[in-house]
Amino acid sequence: MCAEQLLLQSKLDKVSEMYSSMEALKIEYYEVVEDEQLPNLELILEEMEDDLEEIKVGIQTLLLKHDDISKNVSICNTALSNNGLRNLIDVINKNLRGLKLMDLETNELTHQFLINIIIRKLDIESRKLYEMSLTSTELPKWEMFLEFLQNRTQILEHLHGEFRDLH
Repeated sequence: MCAEQLLLQSKLDKVSEMYSSMEALKIEYYEVVEDEQLPNLELILEEMEDDLEEIKVGIQTLLLKHDDISKNVSICNTALSNNGLRNLIDVINKNLRGLKLMDLETNELTHQFLINIIIRKLDIESRKLYEMSLTSTELPKWEMFLEFLQNRTQILEHLHGEFRDLH
């Protein structure tokens, strides 16, 4: 298990611990809180449980995506890794479509995790070019990252075609 997976698993374990702690608190609250306050309390607790469940599902989804990307994508450490990048884009799109079909929409946090995981899979030259393309201190946008990958793939495919023509 790599560092990213260990971190995500650790976060998932913490969410499970929080859920257990919340259950214990809920029991204590029922003993302490007066009956007329219970409906408000139950609503708040349900919202908190829903939030925790959403976080848990998000982390589990990231773990699955990370596994899939790690298993299915092998990118060379050379500047001419056009096939690896093409495979990477295909795997990403396939997984995002699958999540959408399961009504699991991605959000900004998911995108940032994916960007950081995928950047580590890029060859050194592509990684440098991507980092140089960032123009602000704001977090990178998912759409811009995918556009960079697609443009980089096209450039590498073009260069690879020219390289083949020379030989």
